[in-house]
Amino acid sequence: MFKFSSKKLMLAGAALAVSVFGGSGVALASTPPTSQPYVVLSSYYGLPGDTFTVNGYGFGGEETVVIAMQAQKRTVRTDSMGKFSQQLPVSDVAAGTYDVKATGTTYNDTAVAKYGVGRYYGVAQPSSYYVLPRHGLSISGTSFKPGEAISVVNTTSNTSELNVHADAQGKFETPNRMVAYNQANTKQTFVVKGQTSGSMSTFVVTVGTYYPELTPSSYYVSKGSQVTIKGKNFAPFEGVRLFVNGQLAAKATAGGDGSIGSTGDLTITAPMTGDSFVLTATGTQVGDSVSRTITLK
Repeated sequence: MFKFSSKKLMLAGAALAVSVFGGSGVALASTPPTSQPYVVLSSYYGLPGDTFTVNGYGFGGEETVVIAMQAQKRTVRTDSMGKFSQQLPVSDVAAGTYDVKATGTTYNDTAVAKYGVGRYYGVAQPSSYYVLPRHGLSISGTSFKPGEAISVVNTTSNTSELNVHADAQGKFETPNRMVAYNQANTKQTFVVKGQTSGSMSTFVVTVGTYYPELTPSSYYVSKGSQVTIKGKNFAPFEGVRLFVNGQLAAKATAGGDGSIGSTGDLTITAPMTGDSFVLTATGTQVGDSVSRTITLK
């Protein structure tokens, strides 16, 4: 027959208490929920890439809880009161309403809240809706997804802008590009699209043309005399040819302001025959042309 002293029984009881409660005397095992679990969200609407906080109440104490919304999942442990707080990012999902579900892994206690996901409505616009050849044009946009790649395509000329990305605020701006000479008198359609958000913006830019002016030093000149020519409103830096009665008489290059002969050194020789002649100046790039009739005396 075995006998145990009271001292040995006390030690055994103390050891059992340590094994159940832990060295601190605080229970380590989960305790059942005392009420219906529920979750409260820090926000109930957001955009892909946003982050919100899920706050849970009424779960088991010291219980592991899995929080999920679509592809996003997080695991958190409740405190002794069955509460938790956990951030959750919004996936790149289509606009709609989604379940945010918190499930306790010990007691299978579940709580669900609804979270609405919107979409980015990117808007883009040109620096001007009307431009002239050899003038600059840039494109800017707002409300795109931060950091996403942006395609900027001119569908009329089949050209595109490379390496465009939205910044941290969802904005972008392309470098200033010169409009081509051959786009004069056309309408250019641009399509701007966010490669992640799918946001799309379309607009049309009208490219005008030039209406040059030509001023001879006199409209009444002697036959065979030198006539000084000045002109303006040609395309910047384009070549200009001057014709007398259809025959090439001189060449010039327009300045950045579209002028020719501003230094007074552009001249042609008047014909030796006839009562008058036609002086024509034609831009070699845009094809803009102007004529003047000069009387011979």
